[in-house]
Amino acid sequence: MNPLFLPSWDKVQFSLLRLIFWICIVLYSLQFYTLGVNDAVMDAWIHGPNLIFHEAGHILFMPFGEFMTILGGSLMQLIVPAVIVYVFLVRESDPYAASIWLWWLGQNLTDVALYISDASARALPLIGGMSEEAHDWGNLLTMLDLLEYDHTFWLITHYAWLLLMTLALWWWAMTIIYTYVHRNPNI
Repeated sequence: MNPLFLPSWDKVQFSLLRLIFWICIVLYSLQFYTLGVNDAVMDAWIHGPNLIFHEAGHILFMPFGEFMTILGGSLMQLIVPAVIVYVFLVRESDPYAASIWLWWLGQNLTDVALYISDASARALPLIGGMSEEAHDWGNLLTMLDLLEYDHTFWLITHYAWLLLMTLALWWWAMTIIYTYVHRNPNI
């Protein structure tokens, strides 16, 4: 396998729809690059699906105690796309699909970064009108006696999503270019 995890010859498929989809996602991604950390991240249409996995994570991690129940929401948001990246890359040998899911993993980190940045203030609106006592990252960092470092954790998460989303968009573009060139070798 080559270092870019590009498709094997037998899986080379180019379509204009893939290119158009990539352009749409790049344009959609620009809002995350320009928003910074504020409530507008929660207005993105993809926040709804992210929230479903987040809340499911709280339930799935309940058997592992209070700390893991709270952390489970953010973990599940990251585990689901990470597992799908693995499946498409390793099992299916489909780097195009894997790059899309890597983008979603990075985008999920925008939600997590926003939540971490609000740990001290606890000002974000929580689902169901829950009070500030239900703030995941406020509680996690308080339990770890690290609440004063919320800005540091936010910065790490912020740069992680910037890196992942940018890497995913680049990798995605490389798969499109590679498949186009190999479909049209006279270029």
